[in-house]
Amino acid sequence: MSDELVGLAFFDSEVAVTVKRKMVQALPSSEANGQCAGPKRITLTANNSSTASLEHFVNCNTQKLFRKLQITDDFLNYDPELWTTQDDYQQGTKIINALLVTNDNAERGVALVQELNKLITHDEEQFQFLLQVVADHHRQFSSCQKSLLHGQSSASNMN
Repeated sequence: MSDELVGLAFFDSEVAVTVKRKMVQALPSSEANGQCAGPKRITLTANNSSTASLEHFVNCNTQKLFRKLQITDDFLNYDPELWTTQDDYQQGTKIINALLVTNDNAERGVALVQELNKLITHDEEQFQFLLQVVADHHRQFSSCQKSLLHGQSSASNMN
């Protein structure tokens, strides 16, 4: 998620009105001297993940989403309880709901498998067998880490 994409939450009916109010309050306070004061990338750690809320990720870049999607943000001047009655908010909701969502990781994975298939074998049956072997190996060694492998190889060298 990015500081721009957090703007999608303004149009999410499952985000509480109180959170949306805090998000709106975070917009003007995040800009100082024309510079965006927010982080360039949203970072969640084990320490802050339980206390972080959407308003913590809103900054002046969040409104870029509205400009890119040509959504008028006049609705931000009203209380979030009234947004659904605002024409610009309704239009923005239609635009947001029409967005196609892609999973870049899944698409990269499919492309990688297709490329691997071309390189290794042209026989579909052999390729399916190879994928099963890899999946089985992953199940058997799911907690395998480089540090553990190095530790095992040095331990076996001692014996």
